Amino acid sequence: MVAGPAHAAQAAGPSQRTLSVDVDLDRDPVAVGEPFRTSVRVRVPDGIEVAYGELAGDDTLEALGPAEIVSAAGGDIAVYTLAAWVAGQPPSAWVPIRLLGPGGEMTTDSLRLRLPAVTSMLPAGDTVLAPRPAKALFVPPLYAGIGWWWWALLLAAIGAGAAAYRILTRRREGQEVRVTTDPRRWALAQLERTGRVDDADGGGEVHRRVSWVLRVYLSQIESTWSPDLTTSELIARMRPTVADEGVVEALQRLLEAADRVKFAGAPPVSARAPDALVAARKWVAAYPPPGSGATPSRRAA
Repeated sequence: MVAGPAHAAQAAGPSQRTLSVDVDLDRDPVAVGEPFRTSVRVRVPDGIEVAYGELAGDDTLEALGPAEIVSAAGGDIAVYTLAAWVAGQPPSAWVPIRLLGPGGEMTTDSLRLRLPAVTSMLPAGDTVLAPRPAKALFVPPLYAGIGWWWWALLLAAIGAGAAAYRILTRRREGQEVRVTTDPRRWALAQLERTGRVDDADGGGEVHRRVSWVLRVYLSQIESTWSPDLTTSELIARMRPTVADEGVVEALQRLLEAADRVKFAGAPPVSARAPDALVAARKWVAAYPPPGSGATPSRRAA
Protein backbone atom coordinates (compact mmCIF):
# COMPACT_ATOMS: atom_id res chain seq x y z
CA MET A 1 0.00 0.00 0.00
CA VAL A 2 1.13 3.55 -0.73
CA ALA A 3 0.72 5.12 2.65
CA GLY A 4 -1.09 8.42 2.83
CA PRO A 5 -0.58 10.97 5.57
CA ALA A 6 -2.82 10.86 8.56
CA HIS A 7 -4.93 13.99 8.83
CA ALA A 8 -7.50 15.39 11.17
CA ALA A 9 -11.14 15.84 10.26
CA GLN A 10 -13.44 18.02 12.37
CA ALA A 11 -16.78 16.27 12.69
CA ALA A 12 -19.67 17.52 14.73
CA GLY A 13 -20.41 14.21 16.34
CA PRO A 14 -21.49 12.69 19.56
CA SER A 15 -18.22 13.48 21.27
CA GLN A 16 -17.72 16.91 19.67
CA ARG A 17 -14.06 16.01 19.37
CA THR A 18 -11.55 15.96 16.53
CA LEU A 19 -11.34 12.64 14.61
CA SER A 20 -8.10 11.23 13.16
CA VAL A 21 -8.35 9.75 9.66
CA ASP A 22 -5.77 7.52 7.90
CA VAL A 23 -5.92 6.93 4.12
CA ASP A 24 -3.83 4.46 2.09
CA LEU A 25 -3.46 3.55 -1.62
CA ASP A 26 -1.92 0.38 -3.07
CA ARG A 27 -0.53 1.91 -6.32
CA ASP A 28 -0.14 5.22 -8.08
CA PRO A 29 -0.54 5.74 -11.03
CA VAL A 30 -2.89 3.16 -12.59
CA ALA A 31 -4.03 2.54 -16.14
CA VAL A 32 -7.58 3.10 -17.30
CA GLY A 33 -9.73 0.19 -16.08
CA GLU A 34 -6.98 -1.29 -13.91
CA PRO A 35 -8.30 -2.32 -10.46
CA PHE A 36 -6.72 -0.69 -7.43
CA ARG A 37 -7.41 -0.60 -3.69
CA THR A 38 -7.76 2.42 -1.43
CA SER A 39 -8.47 2.32 2.28
CA VAL A 40 -9.62 4.60 5.06
CA ARG A 41 -9.60 4.32 8.85
CA VAL A 42 -11.23 6.68 11.33
CA ARG A 43 -9.70 6.77 14.81
CA VAL A 44 -12.34 7.70 17.36
CA PRO A 45 -12.38 8.00 21.15
CA ASP A 46 -13.51 5.07 23.24
CA GLY A 47 -17.25 4.54 23.28
CA ILE A 48 -17.88 5.76 19.72
CA GLU A 49 -18.59 3.30 16.89
CA VAL A 50 -17.87 3.96 13.19
CA ALA A 51 -19.86 2.47 10.30
CA TYR A 52 -18.49 2.89 6.76
CA GLY A 53 -20.83 3.33 3.80
CA GLU A 54 -20.44 2.25 0.17
CA LEU A 55 -19.00 4.36 -2.63
CA ALA A 56 -21.58 5.63 -5.10
CA GLY A 57 -19.81 5.13 -8.45
CA ASP A 58 -20.32 7.09 -11.65
CA ASP A 59 -19.07 7.05 -15.26
CA THR A 60 -15.53 7.96 -14.19
CA LEU A 61 -15.09 5.74 -11.13
CA GLU A 62 -16.55 2.31 -10.47
CA ALA A 63 -16.68 0.25 -7.29
CA LEU A 64 -15.79 -3.34 -8.17
CA GLY A 65 -17.36 -4.76 -5.05
CA PRO A 66 -18.57 -3.90 -1.56
CA ALA A 67 -16.21 -2.41 0.95
CA GLU A 68 -14.09 -4.88 2.89
CA ILE A 69 -13.94 -4.17 6.62
CA VAL A 70 -10.65 -5.25 8.24
CA SER A 71 -10.32 -5.29 12.03
CA ALA A 72 -7.10 -3.72 13.26
CA ALA A 73 -5.67 -2.12 16.34
CA GLY A 74 -6.73 1.52 16.49
CA GLY A 75 -9.98 1.00 14.61
CA ASP A 76 -11.54 -0.88 11.73
CA ILE A 77 -10.21 -0.24 8.20
CA ALA A 78 -12.53 0.03 5.19
CA VAL A 79 -10.88 -1.18 1.94
CA TYR A 80 -12.48 -0.22 -1.40
CA THR A 81 -11.58 -1.93 -4.71
CA LEU A 82 -12.13 0.54 -7.54
CA ALA A 83 -11.43 1.14 -11.24
CA ALA A 84 -11.14 4.52 -12.95
CA TRP A 85 -12.33 4.94 -16.53
CA VAL A 86 -11.12 8.44 -17.41
CA ALA A 87 -7.44 9.30 -17.78
CA GLY A 88 -6.01 12.34 -16.11
CA GLN A 89 -5.51 13.71 -12.62
CA PRO A 90 -6.83 11.77 -9.64
CA PRO A 91 -10.62 11.86 -9.51
CA SER A 92 -12.43 12.75 -6.33
CA ALA A 93 -14.57 10.33 -4.37
CA TRP A 94 -16.31 10.57 -1.01
CA VAL A 95 -17.70 7.81 1.18
CA PRO A 96 -20.26 8.28 3.93
CA ILE A 97 -19.54 7.35 7.55
CA ARG A 98 -21.84 7.10 10.52
CA LEU A 99 -20.78 7.83 14.10
CA LEU A 100 -22.76 6.33 16.97
CA GLY A 101 -22.19 7.68 20.46
CA PRO A 102 -22.48 5.79 23.77
CA GLY A 103 -25.84 7.43 24.47
CA GLY A 104 -27.31 6.35 21.14
CA GLU A 105 -26.86 9.71 19.41
CA MET A 106 -25.85 9.36 15.74
CA THR A 107 -24.04 11.67 13.31
CA THR A 108 -23.31 11.17 9.60
CA ASP A 109 -20.36 12.61 7.73
CA SER A 110 -18.31 11.92 4.59
CA LEU A 111 -14.63 11.30 3.97
CA ARG A 112 -12.60 11.84 0.82
CA LEU A 113 -10.69 8.80 -0.43
CA ARG A 114 -7.17 8.95 -1.73
CA LEU A 115 -7.14 8.08 -5.45
CA PRO A 116 -4.29 7.62 -7.96
CA ALA A 117 -3.55 9.42 -11.21
CA VAL A 118 -4.98 7.56 -14.20
CA THR A 119 -2.93 6.95 -17.35
CA SER A 120 -4.35 6.08 -20.75
CA MET A 121 -3.48 2.90 -22.61
CA LEU A 122 -3.68 4.78 -25.91
CA PRO A 123 -0.81 6.80 -27.45
CA ALA A 124 -0.74 10.54 -27.15
CA GLY A 125 -3.08 12.47 -29.39
CA ASP A 126 -0.29 13.85 -31.59
CA THR A 127 1.34 10.44 -32.14
CA VAL A 128 1.13 9.25 -35.76
CA LEU A 129 0.52 5.54 -36.04
CA ALA A 130 1.13 3.66 -39.29
CA PRO A 131 -1.51 0.93 -39.65
CA ARG A 132 -0.17 -2.56 -40.12
CA PRO A 133 -1.05 -3.88 -43.57
CA ALA A 134 -3.68 -6.60 -43.64
CA LYS A 135 -2.30 -10.10 -44.00
CA ALA A 136 -4.11 -12.62 -46.15
CA LEU A 137 -4.96 -16.04 -44.77
CA PHE A 138 -2.86 -17.63 -47.51
CA VAL A 139 -0.45 -15.82 -49.74
CA PRO A 140 0.44 -17.97 -52.77
CA PRO A 141 4.08 -17.64 -53.77
CA LEU A 142 4.76 -15.78 -56.97
CA TYR A 143 6.96 -17.04 -59.76
CA ALA A 144 9.89 -14.93 -58.64
CA GLY A 145 9.95 -16.53 -55.19
CA ILE A 146 9.82 -20.17 -56.31
CA GLY A 147 13.04 -22.14 -56.56
CA TRP A 148 13.72 -24.86 -59.11
CA TRP A 149 13.35 -27.52 -56.45
CA TRP A 150 9.75 -26.44 -55.81
CA TRP A 151 8.89 -26.89 -59.48
CA ALA A 152 10.62 -30.28 -59.50
CA LEU A 153 8.61 -31.39 -56.47
CA LEU A 154 5.36 -30.22 -58.06
CA LEU A 155 6.07 -32.01 -61.33
CA ALA A 156 7.04 -35.19 -59.46
CA ALA A 157 3.77 -35.12 -57.54
CA ILE A 158 1.77 -34.65 -60.74
CA GLY A 159 3.66 -37.49 -62.41
CA ALA A 160 3.09 -39.82 -59.48
CA GLY A 161 -0.62 -39.06 -59.52
CA ALA A 162 -0.88 -39.69 -63.25
CA ALA A 163 1.02 -42.99 -62.92
CA ALA A 164 -1.22 -44.16 -60.08
CA TYR A 165 -4.33 -43.29 -62.07
CA ARG A 166 -3.03 -45.23 -65.09
CA ILE A 167 -2.20 -48.29 -62.97
CA LEU A 168 -5.66 -48.30 -61.42
CA THR A 169 -7.27 -47.87 -64.83
CA ARG A 170 -5.32 -50.79 -66.30
CA ARG A 171 -6.14 -52.91 -63.30
CA ARG A 172 -9.83 -52.20 -63.77
CA GLU A 173 -9.55 -52.99 -67.48
CA GLY A 174 -7.80 -56.25 -66.62
CA GLN A 175 -10.73 -57.26 -64.42
CA GLU A 176 -13.18 -56.88 -67.29
CA VAL A 177 -13.57 -60.15 -69.17
CA ARG A 178 -15.52 -60.73 -72.37
CA VAL A 179 -17.46 -64.00 -72.07
CA THR A 180 -18.68 -65.11 -75.48
CA THR A 181 -20.02 -68.54 -74.50
CA ASP A 182 -22.49 -69.78 -71.94
CA PRO A 183 -21.29 -68.28 -68.58
CA ARG A 184 -21.69 -71.55 -66.67
CA ARG A 185 -19.77 -73.50 -69.32
CA TRP A 186 -17.10 -70.79 -69.36
CA ALA A 187 -16.70 -70.87 -65.57
CA LEU A 188 -16.46 -74.68 -65.42
CA ALA A 189 -13.85 -74.64 -68.20
CA GLN A 190 -11.79 -72.02 -66.34
CA LEU A 191 -11.92 -74.07 -63.14
CA GLU A 192 -10.81 -77.13 -65.09
CA ARG A 193 -7.77 -75.20 -66.39
CA THR A 194 -7.04 -73.99 -62.86
CA GLY A 195 -6.71 -77.58 -61.71
CA ARG A 196 -3.88 -78.09 -64.20
CA VAL A 197 -1.92 -74.99 -63.08
CA ASP A 198 1.55 -75.62 -61.67
CA ASP A 199 0.99 -73.90 -58.31
CA ALA A 200 4.49 -73.14 -57.05
CA ASP A 201 3.32 -71.25 -53.94
CA GLY A 202 1.47 -74.20 -52.41
CA GLY A 203 -2.12 -73.45 -53.38
CA GLY A 204 -2.10 -69.66 -53.41
CA GLU A 205 -2.58 -69.35 -57.15
CA VAL A 206 -5.49 -71.81 -57.06
CA HIS A 207 -7.32 -69.72 -54.49
CA ARG A 208 -6.73 -66.52 -56.46
CA ARG A 209 -8.00 -68.04 -59.72
CA VAL A 210 -11.04 -69.59 -58.02
CA SER A 211 -11.99 -66.16 -56.63
CA TRP A 212 -11.51 -64.53 -60.06
CA VAL A 213 -13.61 -67.15 -61.89
CA LEU A 214 -16.47 -66.93 -59.41
CA ARG A 215 -16.55 -63.13 -59.50
CA VAL A 216 -16.55 -62.96 -63.32
CA TYR A 217 -19.22 -65.67 -63.46
CA LEU A 218 -21.46 -63.72 -61.08
CA SER A 219 -21.01 -60.53 -63.09
CA GLN A 220 -22.49 -62.39 -66.10
CA ILE A 221 -25.52 -63.44 -64.04
CA GLU A 222 -26.28 -59.98 -62.65
CA SER A 223 -24.70 -56.75 -63.91
CA THR A 224 -24.71 -55.15 -60.45
CA TRP A 225 -22.50 -57.98 -59.07
CA SER A 226 -19.37 -56.37 -60.43
CA PRO A 227 -16.00 -58.16 -60.11
CA ASP A 228 -14.44 -55.15 -58.39
CA LEU A 229 -16.78 -55.42 -55.37
CA THR A 230 -15.35 -56.61 -52.10
CA THR A 231 -16.59 -59.90 -50.71
CA SER A 232 -18.76 -58.20 -48.09
CA GLU A 233 -20.25 -55.82 -50.68
CA LEU A 234 -21.00 -58.67 -53.09
CA ILE A 235 -22.64 -60.84 -50.43
CA ALA A 236 -24.73 -57.87 -49.22
CA ARG A 237 -26.06 -57.35 -52.77
CA MET A 238 -26.82 -61.02 -53.29
CA ARG A 239 -28.77 -61.72 -50.09
CA PRO A 240 -31.98 -59.86 -51.09
CA THR A 241 -31.98 -61.62 -54.49
CA VAL A 242 -30.95 -65.23 -53.75
CA ALA A 243 -33.63 -67.13 -51.87
CA ASP A 244 -31.39 -70.02 -50.77
CA GLU A 245 -29.24 -68.72 -47.92
CA GLY A 246 -27.07 -71.82 -48.08
CA VAL A 247 -25.96 -70.89 -51.59
CA VAL A 248 -24.86 -67.44 -50.38
CA GLU A 249 -23.03 -68.85 -47.36
CA ALA A 250 -21.16 -71.41 -49.47
CA LEU A 251 -20.01 -68.65 -51.84
CA GLN A 252 -18.97 -66.48 -48.92
CA ARG A 253 -16.77 -69.26 -47.50
CA LEU A 254 -15.04 -69.73 -50.87
CA LEU A 255 -14.37 -66.02 -51.40
CA GLU A 256 -13.25 -65.34 -47.83
CA ALA A 257 -10.78 -68.22 -47.98
CA ALA A 258 -9.31 -66.71 -51.14
CA ASP A 259 -9.25 -63.23 -49.56
CA ARG A 260 -7.21 -64.49 -46.64
CA VAL A 261 -4.57 -65.72 -49.07
CA LYS A 262 -4.67 -62.67 -51.38
CA PHE A 263 -4.92 -59.82 -48.89
CA ALA A 264 -4.26 -61.05 -45.34
CA GLY A 265 -1.13 -63.00 -46.24
CA ALA A 266 -2.46 -66.24 -44.80
CA PRO A 267 -0.24 -69.17 -45.82
CA PRO A 268 -2.09 -71.33 -48.37
CA VAL A 269 -2.37 -75.04 -47.74
CA SER A 270 -1.81 -77.04 -50.89
CA ALA A 271 -3.91 -79.91 -49.56
CA ARG A 272 -6.95 -77.60 -49.47
CA ALA A 273 -6.59 -76.32 -53.04
CA PRO A 274 -8.32 -79.37 -54.62
CA ASP A 275 -11.14 -79.01 -52.10
CA ALA A 276 -11.57 -75.37 -53.10
CA LEU A 277 -11.74 -76.38 -56.77
CA VAL A 278 -14.31 -79.09 -56.11
CA ALA A 279 -16.45 -76.73 -54.01
CA ALA A 280 -16.26 -74.03 -56.68
CA ARG A 281 -17.33 -76.47 -59.44
CA LYS A 282 -20.28 -77.64 -57.35
CA TRP A 283 -21.31 -74.08 -56.63
CA VAL A 284 -21.20 -73.01 -60.31
CA ALA A 285 -23.12 -76.11 -61.33
CA ALA A 286 -25.79 -75.48 -58.66
CA TYR A 287 -26.36 -71.75 -59.09
CA PRO A 288 -28.52 -70.66 -60.70
CA PRO A 289 -30.40 -73.95 -60.47
CA PRO A 290 -30.56 -75.54 -63.93
CA GLY A 291 -34.08 -75.45 -65.35
CA SER A 292 -35.19 -72.72 -62.95
CA GLY A 293 -35.56 -70.15 -65.69
CA ALA A 294 -32.82 -68.07 -64.08
CA THR A 295 -29.98 -69.32 -66.26
CA PRO A 296 -26.97 -67.07 -66.66
CA SER A 297 -27.31 -64.58 -69.49
CA ARG A 298 -24.45 -63.80 -71.79
CA ARG A 299 -23.12 -60.30 -71.35
CA ALA A 300 -20.12 -58.56 -72.80
CA ALA A 301 -18.26 -57.04 -69.89
